[in-house]
Amino acid sequence: MEEKSSNNVDICDKVLLTFKEASKYFGVGEKTLKNYISHHMDPEFVVRVGKSDIRIKRRPFQKHIEEKVSRM
Repeated sequence: MEEKSSNNVDICDKVLLTFKEASKYFGVGEKTLKNYISHHMDPEFVVRVGKSDIRIKRRPFQKHIEEKVSRM
C-alpha cells in the first residue's frame, strides 16, 4: 500500500515534499537528504516555506538526481 501523508494525498502525487516524505520517496535518510540540499540549495528543486521551512520539488529533484547518477 502506498504511504499517504497527513492530508491523505499519495506522496507520488504531491508537488512539494517535506524532508520526511522525500526521504521515503527517494529511499535515502533524512540526514543525508538535508545535507545534500544544504550544499545544493538550487531554486530549481527547492522552495522555502516561511522563514526556515524547506520543501523539495519532487519532479525537478528527481530529474536532478537521475542526471547526477547517469553522469557517474
